[in-house]
Amino acid sequence: MNKLFIDTSTGLLGLGLKVDGVVKGKVSLNVRKNTAEQILPYINKMLEEQGLKFRELDEMYLTPGPGSYTGERIGLTIAKTYAVLKPSVKLYLITSLKALSLKDRTVPVACLLDARNNAYFAGFFKDGARLVDEKRMEAIEVGEFVAKNPDAKVIISDGQYEQLKNQLLGFDVEIGNIIDLMLNNEGEFEKVDDPLTMKPVYLRGQNA
Repeated sequence: MNKLFIDTSTGLLGLGLKVDGVVKGKVSLNVRKNTAEQILPYINKMLEEQGLKFRELDEMYLTPGPGSYTGERIGLTIAKTYAVLKPSVKLYLITSLKALSLKDRTVPVACLLDARNNAYFAGFFKDGARLVDEKRMEAIEVGEFVAKNPDAKVIISDGQYEQLKNQLLGFDVEIGNIIDLMLNNEGEFEKVDDPLTMKPVYLRGQNA
C-alpha cells in the first residue's frame, strides 16, 4: 500500500510517503511562494527513490486548511486531479489545526496559525477532540482560553515559529511539524466520499 501525505497550508511544503506502513520519505521545506512549482518535482523524486510511479499511489492524506488559502488549494487540486485519473484512490482529510493538536494529548491545547494583524486561525482541543469550532480569533481570545485552562499549551507549526514567537512570549508554546503528525496519526483523518466536493477550509476573515 502506497500512501502520500501532503500539507501545503502552514508555511512549509510538507510531503510524506509510506510504503506498506513504513515511512520511506519526508519533505518539510520552506519554498517561499514557489509551492505550486516545486510540489510535483518533489513528489516525483520521492516516488522515484522507491521505484514507484505516481499512478501507483493507493491513498492520499491531506490538510485542506486553514492557513494559506493559496497553499490549501494546491494540495487539493493535485488530489482531485489524481482522483479523476485513478478513481480507485482513497482520499483522507484532517484540518491543519486538528493535526497540530495531536502534538500533545495530555493537556488542553490552543493550536494557532498566523492570520495576520495579530490574529490567528485557532482551534482549542483536548485529547484530539475539538472544544469549540475552529475559527479566526484575536489574541485576546487565545489569552482567555489559556487563563481558564492553566495547564494549557499553545501549539504552532514549525513553519511559522519565527513569525509568531514574539507574539506568544507569555504562553507555554510547543512546536509541531504537521507532516510528522500526519504520518503518525492516520486514524485521525476522515475519509472523503466524493473527491470533487473537497474544498479549502476557509475561516471568516481568512487572508493569509
